[in-house]
Amino acid sequence: MQVSPDGALVVTVWGRDVVLWWLATGRVHTYNLDVVRPVEGWPLCVSPDCRYLACRTEDGFDVSDVLTGTFRGDFAWAGPFLSAAAFSSDGKRLAMGDYAGGLHVFEVVTP
Repeated sequence: MQVSPDGALVVTVWGRDVVLWWLATGRVHTYNLDVVRPVEGWPLCVSPDCRYLACRTEDGFDVSDVLTGTFRGDFAWAGPFLSAAAFSSDGKRLAMGDYAGGLHVFEVVTP
């Protein structure tokens, strides 16, 4: 779960569903990751500004736009299974933890 810096939007991921809640209007939008993704991915975290979602994939991880599910970047990883993630406060880096206890930081600047 992530709350936007201005408090206007809350993003939650439950199983395969992404839920966007606009608090001022009460509007709710939900989509299923299996519908918008061309490859299977397992959600790990949402960026602090609620713009991006990082998902683990069979080949590494990817970053997509939270509002639309559109891919913003795909990153290969051949190391141990990635199991946890957190974006930096500016959303430009992604810290990833692996099952072997390693910590890896990736530049994920997106347009």
